[in-house]
Amino acid sequence: MTAALLALPLALIQNPLQARLQSECPLPGLPLFGAGAGLTLSNNTSPPLGQRTEGEGGSFVVEVSAAGENAYAAELKSPATVAPIRKGDVLIAALDMRSLAGGRESGEGRLMFGFQQNSAPWGGLTYVDATVTRSRRVMYFTTTAQQDFPAGTVEATLHIAQQAQRLEIFGFAALNLGQGVDPSRLPFTRIAYPGMEPDAPWRAKAWDMLDKNRKSELAIEVVRGGQPVPGAQIEVVQESSSYPFGAFLDADPMAPGEDSPRYRAALLELFNAVTVPIYWADWGWNEGPLKEDYRSRIDWAKQNDLRMKAHCLLWPSFRWMPTRVRELESSPAALRSLVTREARARAAAIAAEPFAVVDVLNELKTEQELGKIVGFDIYEEVFGIARQAWPKAKLVYNDFNIVSGGGADTAAQNEVKRWIRHLQAAKAPLDMIGFQAHFGEGLTRPERVWEVLDDFHGEFGLPIEATEFDVDTRDEEAQAAYTRDFLLAWYAHPATAGFTQWGFWEGAHWKPNGAMFRRDWSPKPNLAAYKEMVLEKFRTQETLATNGSGRASLRAFHGRHRVTVRVGDAQAEAMISLGAESGRIRIELPAEPRLR
Repeated sequence: MTAALLALPLALIQNPLQARLQSECPLPGLPLFGAGAGLTLSNNTSPPLGQRTEGEGGSFVVEVSAAGENAYAAELKSPATVAPIRKGDVLIAALDMRSLAGGRESGEGRLMFGFQQNSAPWGGLTYVDATVTRSRRVMYFTTTAQQDFPAGTVEATLHIAQQAQRLEIFGFAALNLGQGVDPSRLPFTRIAYPGMEPDAPWRAKAWDMLDKNRKSELAIEVVRGGQPVPGAQIEVVQESSSYPFGAFLDADPMAPGEDSPRYRAALLELFNAVTVPIYWADWGWNEGPLKEDYRSRIDWAKQNDLRMKAHCLLWPSFRWMPTRVRELESSPAALRSLVTREARARAAAIAAEPFAVVDVLNELKTEQELGKIVGFDIYEEVFGIARQAWPKAKLVYNDFNIVSGGGADTAAQNEVKRWIRHLQAAKAPLDMIGFQAHFGEGLTRPERVWEVLDDFHGEFGLPIEATEFDVDTRDEEAQAAYTRDFLLAWYAHPATAGFTQWGFWEGAHWKPNGAMFRRDWSPKPNLAAYKEMVLEKFRTQETLATNGSGRASLRAFHGRHRVTVRVGDAQAEAMISLGAESGRIRIELPAEPRLR
């Protein structure tokens, strides 16, 4: 490696940010990009949105005049990689920058950083959204290659058209650290978000909203021999919530191996709902061994009485469908026939499954390839197939970048709205909207989450679920804080109808940093935050006493409660399920023993 470094151009060796990055990593690594590895501005729309000017001391300023239709309408790009990347290589990049003007009151900037292929299909090794603060700082982005990439096929890119903004960049560096590097030893960005302060005003409002939207009055009457019992001690303990707090079944709970019992136990402790995969792909339902694996997940969830959501009936582009589908690209009628025929067959095969919710269409915002070939009315047809198979299930259109990334990608929000309008105008049986809620290091302030919910619910009148929540960062303190705050903000809002954690164990998680358990099952701080909110603060556990009329009342969370009454040695208990309407329960104590 020393000889390779000595052979590098002088411009690279003198890059001060690269020197700093190498000094902060356990290995010096090798630079990913060639001499002068700077960032060039690329505008992908007309008229151009981005403009670059040179700053002082070697920096440059890029100004985005308005939000683009896509975040990549204006982007900063590196040269291509100078050497191959092997599967398992750890890549790290550093950006030294600040925001001069942003789209929010705080003046913060927004960007999406990615390592990606530099030609179609532009597949990404990673994409991470990030906040650019007003004060200058170095931000770090890390990923592990999941396949080999030849030299000259990968670039770094910064998508910057989420909003009107001015960003100043002082330096950029990127290294390939090779294999066997412990990610926990790599530098990472410390993150913050507006509203994380313990005394932030939004918190009191959230608890008021939660009391109004997620609790109802529970009246308790205690009698003995038909007469009221004053002074009876009452304990109300909630045993389950009616609100779905779920997880993606990213592994088969019944798979052989020592991890499966822990996986099952964690699921049953933490969640009352699951999302089960029904993907149609080479690696999915019809094409490979995962078909039986998927059925095993469904069977286990059913046996454990977990509310189930199926994900997803159609992901409408070639890269998410079986490879053989592309063979019909030039034959629209045959292509449409194949897609709809398969959707009907798969729906029929699992129509008897008690799905409460079905993600019918996924990511129409970007995955429009199929519709452009066969006609966009195929979307309504697939919704019709889903309704016929699951007449009682809530049917969902699910998409991303709506509430994540600071909630600043108004272009993404508008595109999602366009497709919802299209579906509603076509009378598709759309019952719910799914916000994916994947977060990187650009965390959305809780009040902005409410603003987006108000906007969508106000226009469409549909309930909204956070379908795929995770926070992909190595800043575990900020991750835990945001898990706590997002849960509070989301559950408090009346338009929301569920929350799904997109995996929870690092051994199966698609974004390992987003897990709540590490690979060895040791807990992370975000697990404690989740349990504090969902299993403690969002649960009723109160003691009270009856008044002189043998009555007591409280506001309790919606769900199933055990009510225990004690007077001396006498005890009685009953169960009650509390919903949006007030509840009333009458508990009869056993008669007092007669003295002889």
